[in-house]
Amino acid sequence: MGIVKGGLFVVLSILFFMSLLIGNLFLTISWSLEYENVKPEINSIIKENTESILNEKYSSMVEHCQDKTEFVFIEQEHVFEIPCDIVSKGAESVIDYGINDIVETAYYTNYSCTFFDCFSEEKITQLFLVSEQFKNYLEGKLYFLLVTGIILILAMFVFIEKKTNLPFVIGIIFIISSLPFIKLNWIISYIFSLIPSFLNPTGSLKFLPLFFSESYTAFLISFIIGVILIITGILLKIPIISFKLSRLFSKKEITENKEFSREEVKKIVKEEVAKAKKEEKTEIKKEKLVEKAKKKEKKKSK
Repeated sequence: MGIVKGGLFVVLSILFFMSLLIGNLFLTISWSLEYENVKPEINSIIKENTESILNEKYSSMVEHCQDKTEFVFIEQEHVFEIPCDIVSKGAESVIDYGINDIVETAYYTNYSCTFFDCFSEEKITQLFLVSEQFKNYLEGKLYFLLVTGIILILAMFVFIEKKTNLPFVIGIIFIISSLPFIKLNWIISYIFSLIPSFLNPTGSLKFLPLFFSESYTAFLISFIIGVILIITGILLKIPIISFKLSRLFSKKEITENKEFSREEVKKIVKEEVAKAKKEEKTEIKKEKLVEKAKKKEKKKSK
């Protein structure tokens, strides 16, 4: 039975480690896809192409805005709506406005395709991957992994031999699962910087380092949780705390698991009856002593 419980505990520990590893990955990508992180990265990627488009259209904008309030045109499936007060500020203002408009539209668009269908359409894939919709999808999976992790911890608690060791074990798993994320952002960025341009003609791979920009934050959170759990495990090793907890769990196991035979039940009943009779005799003796004391007091008063 001990070998079976030990084997199941190892399997549960591995599953818990895998859930933490995937959770850290989803957490990293989700936080990396906050609008404040996405905006500068996309700006740098689309700036050159957008700049040339808006520069070509600028003279038409100035002419159009002499008696209009807005200049609207479609280019590469994006609708540009440039207010004339922005046009009056110069070409640079128009370029900044146009780039910000593309980034916001790409990020906040609610794509009608399902998660997997979005990847089958090349035009949508890049924009979908840096959208709020994709970020929310990952956050939904994080909640599922959180519930899975809690269930695995409860199962580990059942199968671990010494209950006070559980925080220490979980803490170590947290720390180990966090280690790959210490320098993940730097490693990914360095690898993709080595890829020659002819292997990435569309520039789509430039997006990938963005997904790991918050990897160090994910590492810190998992690492700190792991350290706190290990400290808790060490505190539970203090003799007084450990003794009280071990007694608590041993009593619980006895009450849950012990089966009494008929002879044992008779013995327990006899002991309880004898104990009750002894207590009754003691009470009678006390009452007699009280009566004697009262009689003595009455004689003295006479």
